[in-house]
Amino acid sequence: MISPMPFVTSEQDDTDPTVKLAVVPPRRFLLIEGFGYRAHDGSFWDVPADGVSTDLASVPGPLWSLLASYGRQTRPALLHDHITESALKLRDRQAAFDLRDRGDDLFRESLADEGVTSGSRRWTFWAGVTLGKYALHGTFLATVLGLSSLVSLWLTWELLVATAFSAAPWSWAGVAGTVSVILWLANGDLRRDWPLWAMALWLLPPFTIYLVVWFVTALWIGIPGLFTGGSLSDIVMPTERSAPPQAQGPR
Repeated sequence: MISPMPFVTSEQDDTDPTVKLAVVPPRRFLLIEGFGYRAHDGSFWDVPADGVSTDLASVPGPLWSLLASYGRQTRPALLHDHITESALKLRDRQAAFDLRDRGDDLFRESLADEGVTSGSRRWTFWAGVTLGKYALHGTFLATVLGLSSLVSLWLTWELLVATAFSAAPWSWAGVAGTVSVILWLANGDLRRDWPLWAMALWLLPPFTIYLVVWFVTALWIGIPGLFTGGSLSDIVMPTERSAPPQAQGPR
């Protein structure tokens, strides 16, 4: 038995769709022809060409060398962007939160369908969009508790490093870690998204080192450019093109 394609041209057409995009300067895109996604639970999700621009996987510039904004994740990103836009149109916060939550899960699910075989990479993408869910639709309490928990978790790692190279007591790191866990468990939404805390526990050390190295490298390469016509923004986003100036009409 041949399994149906997850990404299809339409609900009636099971052919594999080709993504056609138009460039919207400086670095966004428009979907020209829509397609659909058949989820593992049998539900069908339409991804129309509705004129809404997208930056695809919304990966921050410093992380482009680790997580590209396009590639195998292009169609999952377009699916997720459409669900995100649909959630933003809902007036009820809880309904928007639930729809965005479903979209985040579909993003991770469809990444596997597109051949992203690394589970850690799929969960890393999921962690990024789940942070966005709380930023856009989370309650104030959940957002504050979650952010405080992640800061405490980062501090736990910093204290562990400090303890390894100094006489600082290990108990400091233990206290910070305990506070992080308590803050996360204090909210129901955060408890349901416990994999986000687990991903942060795993990713914070390497991402911290990576970002420090990236920043120092960007300064090393970019600072000389300040003396040859460059700007401060050129140091951190050297290939970012600014939007073209708006044409002035006749007065």
